[in-house]
Formats: sequence, C-alpha cells, structure tokens
Amino acid sequence: MHERVERLGHSCRMASSVAQALHMHEGQGADVIICGRGLRPADAFELCRRVRALRRRKYTYLLLVGTTTRDVDAAARAGADAWLDNPVERLELEARLMVASRICRDYDALADTNAVLRRDSRVFLHAARVDALTGIPNRLRLDEDLETLQAHVSRYGQKVSIAMCDVDRFKLLNDSYGHVAGDDALRHIARAARESLRRGDQVYRFGGDEFLVLLPEQGRVQASAAMERVRAAVEALRIAHAPEARLPIVTISIRNSQVTTSTRTVQEAIMSADRALYRAKGAGGNSLAFEPGPHTLAGDEARSTRLAGVPNREPS
Repeated sequence: MHERVERLGHSCRMASSVAQALHMHEGQGADVIICGRGLRPADAFELCRRVRALRRRKYTYLLLVGTTTRDVDAAARAGADAWLDNPVERLELEARLMVASRICRDYDALADTNAVLRRDSRVFLHAARVDALTGIPNRLRLDEDLETLQAHVSRYGQKVSIAMCDVDRFKLLNDSYGHVAGDDALRHIARAARESLRRGDQVYRFGGDEFLVLLPEQGRVQASAAMERVRAAVEALRIAHAPEARLPIVTISIRNSQVTTSTRTVQEAIMSADRALYRAKGAGGNSLAFEPGPHTLAGDEARSTRLAGVPNREPS
C-alpha cells in the first residue's frame, strides 16, 4: 500500500498502531488516512472517531480497506468517507485518492472563505457599533452595554454615575459656519472627552450633539471631578462659536446623575439626567451640575453654573 501510494505521486507515512497514527496526525496533519487491512475493524472505527473529534481546520479524508458489508454502517457512523475491497485494485485506489484530493481542496477553499466571512463579520459587527462621524461607540453599543451595566447594578449593587453632555447652541454653529464645521467640532469634542476620562469610563454618541458618559464605580465627588475635566478639555479646544452665541467659543453643558439599586434603573437615571440637562443649559451653558436629588448638598445648584473661564456674553 505504501509503495502504491507513492507511485501515484503522493507522499506517505506509516504507523503501526492507532496511537502512533494519532500522534503523527496531531503533529503534522494528513490529508488522507488509509486504515489498512491489518487493523481490526473496531480499532479502525476508533481511529476514525478520534480523528473526527480533533476538529481540525483542514479536512482529513478517511479511507478504510477491507470493510465488510455488515461493517459499512458502523464505518460511516464512525466518520469514514469511503472503503476499498481487499485486495485493493490500483485503479480503484487511484480513483479514491483523486476524489480525496478534490474533497480536501474544496474543503480547504471553503474553510478559507469561512475565515474571511468570520473576519468580515467581526469588522462589520464593530463598525455597526461605532459612530461613523466621531469614532466613539454609538447608541446600539450603548444599549448593549446598558444591559450588562444594569445587571451589575441589580445583582452586585455596583455604583454608577451617568453624565449627559450637550454642545451649547450647536444649531447656531451649524447655521453660521455650515455642517462641515459642526461635524468637525463634534469630532474634536468627542476626542477631548474620551482622552479626559479613565480607561474604565466610556463616552457614547447619544444623538445629534449629545454625548453620554458612563462612569462605573464613581460616586458624586469622583464623577463631578471626571466630568469637570471633560468640560475644561472642551473649553480648552477654543473652537470659535457663532457670532450670535452667548460665549465666543464652543462649550458643553453637563448634567450628572447617579444610579442606585434602591431608587431607579439605569434607563431612568439617563432620562432624568437628559431632562435636567436642558434646565442646566438655561443658565447660560458651559456648566456642570449633579442632578438635584435627596443627597444634593445645599448650594450645589448655585455653584453649578459659573464654572466657565470665559466671559458670559449677553445675547443681543
């Protein structure tokens, strides 16, 4: 058999036992394994089952020699692809190896195609969750992360702060300088926010000129300090605002909210912070405040609106 296979132009290795064959196959996988007539049917079937269990990327064609008619069903169930009568005819062996070569080649091509599809699927999966304009996670990614976050809050009592951010008078910027300038401003703001936060924090494009920041394991003091860094970073960009705007540069208003297991869900905290954000913006913008609640310290609201380092220009 060894000589016949090599005369047909194939390289061939020999093993004297099932264990040796498996060892050789695991070290350097074979395209075809021929179980010779000297191997007991039970051992041949065991070899087939163990080869199939390896789940190799490349396909292995299993050819059994001398399988009787009553063993055909058992051979197929064990994973054998074909069998040859004993003695083996040269032309029949050549034909079987040609078929094996074609099947292995097609299987490899299919495996390569599937690998490309899996890679593209991961790329598309990631792209679908990233905002195309700013490069930060979008609402789809936020919805998925919120499910995990809510589970941690409910099950483990994880402390979480949430911040809603809105660009002050963004419509005026678009109306004065065009949407290209507005898009450019959003990109710079998103990058400044991301670079100002801890690695464990995450900023998302919530929609339009709104951003949402999740601050896991941060209470009121830590969250306020973190979002003050974000507010200051955006102000430091010195992006020129529209002439009609209250402030000469682009700024953001921020409203923080905290999630606790005893009071509300993450979604409720987001909605509450979103509503409170518009009330905070009425103070002139470029402000940071924690949403009023049972733990708000006296004077918090008074201190929340005059954080800007630029003059507050009154509207004409």
